[in-house]
Amino acid sequence: MLTCSGAGGAANATVNVTVVASNPPPPTGGGLYDLYGTDTQSRGAIPFTVNWPNEPVTTQTLNVPGGTSLSAALATPNATIFVAAGSYGSFSPSADNQEWILDDAAVFNGISVVNRNNISVTGGVINAFAMDNYLAAGSNDISYENVRISMPNGTGILDSYNRVAFIQCTLDASAFGLFHYRYTTNYSYDLVLAGNYISSVQTNGNAVRLMGTRRVVLVDNRLVSHVTRPTFRSHMGSGDVWLRRNMAANSGGVLMTPEVNTGTPLQSFDYMGNHWIYDFEQYTTNAGSAGFLRVSNYAPNPPLSTSWPGVLVGVGNRQYHDGGTFWWSAQPQNTFSDNQVLAGRAAPAMGSWLTARGVQPGADH
Repeated sequence: MLTCSGAGGAANATVNVTVVASNPPPPTGGGLYDLYGTDTQSRGAIPFTVNWPNEPVTTQTLNVPGGTSLSAALATPNATIFVAAGSYGSFSPSADNQEWILDDAAVFNGISVVNRNNISVTGGVINAFAMDNYLAAGSNDISYENVRISMPNGTGILDSYNRVAFIQCTLDASAFGLFHYRYTTNYSYDLVLAGNYISSVQTNGNAVRLMGTRRVVLVDNRLVSHVTRPTFRSHMGSGDVWLRRNMAANSGGVLMTPEVNTGTPLQSFDYMGNHWIYDFEQYTTNAGSAGFLRVSNYAPNPPLSTSWPGVLVGVGNRQYHDGGTFWWSAQPQNTFSDNQVLAGRAAPAMGSWLTARGVQPGADH
């Protein structure tokens, strides 16, 4: 289930979707989502290995509340856990190898997935009220599919992980929909975001912000931020980042800087790697966010020719804004073509936008 806001503050619209998978599976493996199924422009294979989360290894089945308490289920390893409709405490697993299958009306209140391995969640609702809500921290092989995560007071935190995926989820946040921290020399690896609605409403937030993240795939996502803010931001050593067929709805575009902000000294591990942006659509009515892609660095750090040794490719992107611009960078390894600024218009409804990309209405998650 995807819930999205229409342009100009229109009422929310809900649409149920399922992905029409290709047969045979795409070159990188089927995973949880066909990453090539909506590539109508034949942009080619993702130029790095896509590593999906490993599935939990389970040997038993539990039912909550039917015979098993939530606290017992959270502490049971190697379990497939079915959760009935109802209101529950925090989703805070304390064991590994858990497959959670939630009724649509199962509602958790709080989340903390920290130092865990092989956790998958399908369906249901998670209301997270903390400022920092840990969706995957110090964790490996974590997946969310068709989950609605509401964070009215803060941010969805990713930190020090390997192999995390969000598939056809809704993430509503006041600050950052997804924010990956990195304040050490270590990167996180392998993030897949596909078919999601991710939003941020604060004036200092972004729908997705990544620091030091390697091997990232964003496909078919609708990203919403405050009209003056970029929907997607990448910096501090991120690399091998692939964006295709995403939308910024009444929002800013893309901001990429090696640094966090002015005066932040760079180290070599902060230098930016390869980024590819294909067929991105930005719909905006705000002159302050007129630029689709802004790439820059802050003095006195090295120029982009040094601090961005990777390539930056932008092909087939569209900005719908009267008098808009793309703000392309002077970084020397750019490859840009077929990018257009077109007359402003409202972002299409989520349902028609997905249908146009081969994602057809289906059963509720």
